Amino acid sequence: MMEGRLEDAEWMAGELERLGYQVEWRRVDTADGFWKSLDGAEWDVVISDLALPGYDAVEALGKLRASRWDVPFLVVSDTLDESRVVAALKAGAGDYLVKGRLARLGEVLARELREAHWRRLRRGRGSSQDATEEEVRRLLEVTEQSRVELLGVIEQQRRTEERVRRQAALLDAATDAIYVCDAQLRVTYWNKGAERLYGWKSDEALGREVTELLGRDASALVSAKEALLNRNEWSGELKVRCKTGKILSVFASWTRLGVNGQHGDELLAIETDFTEMNRLEAQFLQAQRLEGIGALAGGIAHGLNNCLAPVLMAASLLRPRLGDAEDIAVLDMIETCSQRGANIVRQLLTFARATPGTRVPLSLRHLMSEFKSMLRETFPREIQVVLEMPSSVWPVMGDPVQWHQALMNVCVNARDAMPEGGTLTLEVRDVTVDAAFASMMPDAHPGPHVCISVRDTGTGIAPHELGRIFDPFFTTKEIGKGTGLGLPSVLGIVQGHQGFVRVNSALGRGTTVELYFPAKPEAAPVVYPGREAQAARGSGECILVVDDEPAVIEGLTRLLEGNGYRVRSAAHGAEGLALFAQHRAEIRLILTDMMMPVMNGPALVNAVYSIDRRVPIIGMTGLPDEQQVKGLENLSLAAMLAKPFPGNKLLRLLSLILRNSTAAPAPAPDPGQRR
Repeated sequence: MMEGRLEDAEWMAGELERLGYQVEWRRVDTADGFWKSLDGAEWDVVISDLALPGYDAVEALGKLRASRWDVPFLVVSDTLDESRVVAALKAGAGDYLVKGRLARLGEVLARELREAHWRRLRRGRGSSQDATEEEVRRLLEVTEQSRVELLGVIEQQRRTEERVRRQAALLDAATDAIYVCDAQLRVTYWNKGAERLYGWKSDEALGREVTELLGRDASALVSAKEALLNRNEWSGELKVRCKTGKILSVFASWTRLGVNGQHGDELLAIETDFTEMNRLEAQFLQAQRLEGIGALAGGIAHGLNNCLAPVLMAASLLRPRLGDAEDIAVLDMIETCSQRGANIVRQLLTFARATPGTRVPLSLRHLMSEFKSMLRETFPREIQVVLEMPSSVWPVMGDPVQWHQALMNVCVNARDAMPEGGTLTLEVRDVTVDAAFASMMPDAHPGPHVCISVRDTGTGIAPHELGRIFDPFFTTKEIGKGTGLGLPSVLGIVQGHQGFVRVNSALGRGTTVELYFPAKPEAAPVVYPGREAQAARGSGECILVVDDEPAVIEGLTRLLEGNGYRVRSAAHGAEGLALFAQHRAEIRLILTDMMMPVMNGPALVNAVYSIDRRVPIIGMTGLPDEQQVKGLENLSLAAMLAKPFPGNKLLRLLSLILRNSTAAPAPAPDPGQRR
């Protein structure tokens, strides 16, 4: 017996001795050693390893057969290699056996010895010629049967290997990460999905502990191991670290592998990345919260604005009558608080509904220069304001009032983040958003944009708070120093402009807020003069006031009559239309609310215009809803006022509109006309 490994030789010798054979073995690892082992001894059967580092049994067997050496020769190997089997049998081997599968060893040896005995008899021309022929026939049958069995084993092995290859290909095609670990959590199998998801190649992962590769959470591993011991399976969410250091959220399903119902120590892991799914779910939940806030804001804004409107108008009426400085200070406080309440409601509506304004091309070079000057005048001197802007910037499609509000809210937050002073940098640049970049931002669309970046050197935002800064009423400021509506209203304004917002921040290293507004490179920017018409007292002109809130009617009546106008009032559109039809000749202007019972404002406007289109109409609304604003664009109103509004704003507007009105002049005042 020729064998290169001592343990294999001892094991095979033991098997042969158990079958009753006398065994002598030689350790062979070269061709010369093989030939020397054959000299000086009579061998009945030679059993040789198929291939050793310096020795090839097939080559040696071919040389033996060429020299008419007729001793039975069997080859053994660690694996069943079809090509090697065929080569060995063609060279003259009696059979091919796989180590560890020696159930046929006794049968093969008996057959080979019988064949050798027959060959010796034939060479010596013994006397039992008939018996020899019969023996030849039997030996040939046994040999054919062995050959058929061997080919069957080879075919079965080939099918098994093909099935394994197909299964491996299917596992590699899976998008999930699939791997197998031993009892010490060392990786023994690592599919292509694991390579794609975690970044580690198979040859890098094999043999290494999975906790070293993926940085498992210790607490999650404890619960997983306990479940595997009790139920032989576990599933749940894990935070893992891939090769690049990125943290992923995966859903893991672990199972202990076993045979015949007996669970072993190997672990099969199937893990699915749902990091993006978590992000989309968070965005969906935020959208639901915003929808709830929008519904709440819409429900209360109209009532709040109608309550605040008479307060602001009353302040305008009282101011000329007060001479005491302390009384005027109290009135200033009332007016300021009322205006602040109106602004909070307006910000909440802007955030929740992204209320649109007039979209025109804006020249940012002019606006940003003025904005920088305003910040320098109003912000503390410890804060340095820097503007970085190229000589030419694309016009931005937007509402100048909302644009100013959004940018101011961001800058105020930056100011508050630098209580000891710092640098506030405003950067403006043209950006062409491509499809790849837009796909990474939920609200982004490809096309030309202008990015307004606001950078501060302040305290920064903690990572666990960064995801909540756009939630309504969430604030990191002290109680009483923030409403939690500043950034939400910024988000609402920018989204209302079909833009998007990006925020980067780190504790102690400041914050950068980037506002992306759609641009029109080919548009000509609009320049606003910014001057308001001066208010003039009325000369007895009759104003029809239509509103369903008695306090609003009372406040408007006192304001208008105190400034030289006559007033007729109605509680809803139907009553207002009847008054207009009755006093059509004297009514110079109609001031009407848009949301009223019986007949609303738009219906009243259409009915009045069907009678006389020369009468100017000013609309009032406490809820600038998007659909309502779009509907009012076609009403040809002289103006639209958002409640609450200061009295002097209404008076200036009346003065301007009546000066240019073509309606008939009012008749002489009649003290009995007011209702």
